[in-house]
Amino acid sequence: VARTLEGQPLSRQWLEMALGLSSNEVEAFSVMSCQRSDETSILRLLLRYGMLTKDVLPNTLIFKSASKECKESLFFSTCASRFGEGGLRLPHIYFNDSRELDTPMSKAASVLLMEDVMAKPCRSATSLEDLKLSMAAMARMHFTTFEDDDLLEMWERTNLPTSPNPSKSEVLESWQEMIKTAAETPEGAEIFLVEAGIPDLISRLVDVVRTTSPKAKVGRCLIHGNLGRDNIIIDVNSFEVIPINFSYARVDVPTFDIAYFLSSSPKFFASFDELLDVYSQTFTNLANDSKKSLKTVASFNQNVKIFCLEQALRPRFLNFDLEDMKGWVNFLKLVLAEMGPDV
Repeated sequence: VARTLEGQPLSRQWLEMALGLSSNEVEAFSVMSCQRSDETSILRLLLRYGMLTKDVLPNTLIFKSASKECKESLFFSTCASRFGEGGLRLPHIYFNDSRELDTPMSKAASVLLMEDVMAKPCRSATSLEDLKLSMAAMARMHFTTFEDDDLLEMWERTNLPTSPNPSKSEVLESWQEMIKTAAETPEGAEIFLVEAGIPDLISRLVDVVRTTSPKAKVGRCLIHGNLGRDNIIIDVNSFEVIPINFSYARVDVPTFDIAYFLSSSPKFFASFDELLDVYSQTFTNLANDSKKSLKTVASFNQNVKIFCLEQALRPRFLNFDLEDMKGWVNFLKLVLAEMGPDV
């Protein structure tokens, strides 16, 4: 049962309050789909309105309740308007309420009633041109809060502790488990991975990441924190890029988002530098009339590659598609080679 922060079941009266409607303007609603996790509950609602409202509000909305660990409510209350001013398209928020609440009926600390962006003609980022659009939008998103000390200081106080990097044995174990699972695929991926020398490659990768500290070289901003391709929507009519699901927003270096996003697109690793150039050029253009900068592009791009190596420590993006695996392995070899013969 969907519940409000007060622990009451979701009702027509609550929806009317949240949407600023008069009594009985929501004639009926139903739950079309539901996704639940330990931190969030996401419902897709179908609504039927009275005559005065039916052409004003959308027929489908997203109702999201979340624990205090979820940062999406805070993100929309503190940053949504600024991101809009920066030219970034975000889901429209109709209602946003958060509080410290832990009642027997409701473990939620925030609720959001928002636009269902999937109701419009849209697609995920599936082509190289889509990835270029996404990289440019990401640059605009990061630039909006880049080195904004007041905002970042406020967000720092809300940051959850970051999980430590896994040990070398944990990393190797996770990759070996992936290889074992991949052996069940018709492509015979296990043979490819073993022949590619994955265990030795991953062992060297862990050493590289452990001895490299790129965070000190790049300024900070508010990052998305979970920017895989599943959380990027592209409007097929306007070509606007719409990032969704800011549950893991936090203060960090922008290279994390970039690496996370590119790591979910291994088939496009051959265009890695081209995609980085799109981000760097967009950010540089935005920074021309300000004091913000990316240090040097060369240093920035190197830092992104380090973060991609960090992402490779957790091979969660691989779907056991042979071409994806080849993209990953070839990219890892390329980056290790670029870092010099001693690596």
